[in-house]
Formats: sequence, structure tokens, C-alpha cells
Amino acid sequence: MGSYGGDEVSAMVLEMGYDCVRAGHGGDDTPKAVFPSVLGTVKGSGEGETENRHYIGTSEIQLRREGMEIFHPFENDSSHVRDWDGMEKLWDHALRRICGIDPKEHPLLFVEPSDSSKSYREHVCEMLFEKEAVPALFLARSGVTAAFALGKSTATVLDIGASRSMTTPVVDGYASTAAIRTSTLAGNMLTELVGELQRQPTPSSATSGASSQLGHGHGMLWGAPTTAGSVTASWCQWQSRWQWADVKAACFGKLSEQPLGLGVGEVAMQTSSDGGSGP
Repeated sequence: MGSYGGDEVSAMVLEMGYDCVRAGHGGDDTPKAVFPSVLGTVKGSGEGETENRHYIGTSEIQLRREGMEIFHPFENDSSHVRDWDGMEKLWDHALRRICGIDPKEHPLLFVEPSDSSKSYREHVCEMLFEKEAVPALFLARSGVTAAFALGKSTATVLDIGASRSMTTPVVDGYASTAAIRTSTLAGNMLTELVGELQRQPTPSSATSGASSQLGHGHGMLWGAPTTAGSVTASWCQWQSRWQWADVKAACFGKLSEQPLGLGVGEVAMQTSSDGGSGP
């Protein structure tokens, strides 16, 4: 809780991952906003509608719309951003539309990747102060927040996300950035492996109506795709990967949230918003 203008207000927590966005009030057990960190974009027709329409959130993106392209604001991981305007739209959706707050009235804790660059941090601060006008801002590395969540000031955090896995040594509450190691063996690789095991992986809303069949010794049949021109390739691919992620979660389950008792150098297992269970 913080005091601004004589009133006590709760701090907001915002975490941008490669797979999903999380936001909520500080002190709550779970985030209030959790949705995919992608945007659905429909270009303006040019006939009285020149601006593009943007759709955010699982229900909005999964709805089939003519000409809607699925766009990811990140590069190949959550520390390299290709579209800061898209990032701002995701922030606005999480804080204003879902959490229902005005960022001008709440201090903000922004959880960043443990290996984020100086330019990334500077750009985040610039946008949050100048465009969102937050009264106070604190940037926290994801590895440090994971260790603190388990009551540890010194730990080695293993963060298994969608685009990559990362180990972060945390010493006395500070991340040792020089010792951070990353790997591309992560959630997306498992999702792609599940997709390769499927036959004709087509979104259910874009199929010809043929029911899925399971034959002895054969993979899952998703049905034949239609030739409807309104379905874009990016939307179809995203929907397919979303289904593959559901199959992956059902087959492999989730890692235990209990810390591994390894004594000195104890390892804290963290499945972060970078997408441990997402596509």
C-alpha cells in the first residue's frame, strides 16, 4: 500500500512474458489479468475506415474474423521488442480494461526478464512515465521476484518459459547478470514436437465438420481444412499451436511449485509468464 494525495492505494504488478501477460494488485494471491501477449489486427478497409482494428485477449483472438492477422510484439524472446506500440496496447488492456484502474493513481511494479538490456529498461521507464503517467515505478528482475516469493534472498532460479529456459543466480536479493545462462529448450519446442506428432493439425473452427478420429496405431486426426479465404495463415497457425499446447499440458502436466531441497544453492523452480504452460 502507498499513500498518494492523502489516500492509500495498492500497488499494481505487471509482468510481460513471451507467452502471456499477467497483471494484478500487489498482495493478491493470483493475478487478475492473464491473457496471451499477442494482438489480432484487422486492416482498415479504406472506405471510411482507415485505422486498423486491434483485438486482445483469448476470447477476442479465438473468434474467427475476416482478414485478422495474429501479431507478436516480441522477437524470439521476451527481452527484445519489435513493436512498442503493440506493447502499450497490451499494457492498456491489462491495467485499464481488465483490472479496471487508472495507472496514474497506482504505483507500479514491473517484472522484467532477468537478462533485460539497459535500452529495454530505459524504453519501459520512458513509456510508463510519459504515456501511462504512473506516479511511481520499480523494475524487478523475474529471477529475484521468484526467489522472494519463496522466501529466499539467495537462490538459483530455473525459469522455464515458452521461448527459452534461464538460470539466474540470486545473491542477497540481487541477480548476478554475468552468470545468467539461457537455452532454447523450452515450452515452444515441446509444443512444436507435439504438433509434429499430429496429423492435419487444423483449428476446430476452420475444419470441414469432420469429427476427429483415433485409429489404432495412428495419430490424432484434426479434420480437413476448409478453403475459406477469410482465414489468415497466422490466425490458423496460432489456433493450431493453442490446441497443441492443450495436448502438451494434458500429457506432460506441470512442474511442482515446491522448491527442491538442495541445501546451499537451493534451486527454486519457476514457471513464469514467459510461457511454461502456454503455446
